[in-house]
Amino acid sequence: MIRIADQHVRGTRLIWRDGNTRRLENTTGDVADGIVAYLAGIRARREELERFTREWRLSETLRALAQAREEREKRRRDFVSRYTAILAEITELETFLELVQRRNSANGWGELARIVIWVNARLTTLRRQTEPDRIAAALTAEDLFPEIDDLASSSPDILVTPDDGASGS
Repeated sequence: MIRIADQHVRGTRLIWRDGNTRRLENTTGDVADGIVAYLAGIRARREELERFTREWRLSETLRALAQAREEREKRRRDFVSRYTAILAEITELETFLELVQRRNSANGWGELARIVIWVNARLTTLRRQTEPDRIAAALTAEDLFPEIDDLASSSPDILVTPDDGASGS
């Protein structure tokens, strides 16, 4: 009797025993063929596991990139929303000033003068915040549009390195 330790390879013969006495020379060919088939099955199973592992790593990398892209897009939208709110406030204050100046009588300044001074100061501050060089500096500080964008590519060719430990041998 010859028996191979089972590693759960389907479709291969693991035991050569039929109850008859035969010469070893007559059965070695069948046994050798069975062993070769068994080893091929083990290799195929190992290669399938390696392929599955590579694909799983790739899908995890792509999932992480997609999540990072989504988070960055949210930060970009938040950035634009902040500046849109500032621009809306500027428009609101300018409208207020225009209204006050149109309706103001020569003798009605009093308390109104103080709010006009505050509105003008606030407008100056907000306009400084929306100057192009300040917006560009804020974009650079928040790294919303980097020179080299690691999150832009979702190509599997770029993500899988040649030496990822999953060789086919």
